[in-house]
Amino acid sequence: MTEPSQQPTGVATAREMLALVRSQTATLASIVAAGLLLLAVSTRLTPIEAALSVVLLLALAALAVIDRDQFRLPDVITLPLVGVGIAFVPPQTVLGALERTGAALAAYLLLFVIAEGYRRWRGHTGLGLGDAKLFAAAGAWVTAWGLPSVLLIAATMALAVTLIVAYRQAAPLSRTARIAFGPYLALGLWIVWLFGPLL
Repeated sequence: MTEPSQQPTGVATAREMLALVRSQTATLASIVAAGLLLLAVSTRLTPIEAALSVVLLLALAALAVIDRDQFRLPDVITLPLVGVGIAFVPPQTVLGALERTGAALAAYLLLFVIAEGYRRWRGHTGLGLGDAKLFAAAGAWVTAWGLPSVLLIAATMALAVTLIVAYRQAAPLSRTARIAFGPYLALGLWIVWLFGPLL
């Protein structure tokens, strides 16, 4: 199964992102509203974590919209998201920061190895490095304990949506079909951040 989620990320300009976000205002508003609804029913967050959740939600919503439309996850959003997770997510201790840094690096390396292995095997890109950077952000926010759940949710939802779309369009799945994986990673991160790991 292939999941070519995006072309090489590059650095998007603020003007490009603002133009895209403005063109997708209704979609963005719907994502934020759904995210806030989930935030409202979450009972495990501290007041600091609840405040950080707003930053996380806005970033994830923007990334989902951009990736769905352009098949890219801009560094200008993903990399600061890693930094915010490492610096501000509790516990704000040296050991806590080291744990989140290690989780971010491990998450990035995992998807990087998968992406590079697939590229060498199939001869084309199957997973963009923007996905690896977003997964690194997941490591910074939910630590290594939450990463398996993030990936499981993302992969399951991506497969389910792809199968449903293929069924409704009465079209066979194509190995070269482009799938934006970023929105599913964003969903997995948001759920695990709010409610904890599945196991």
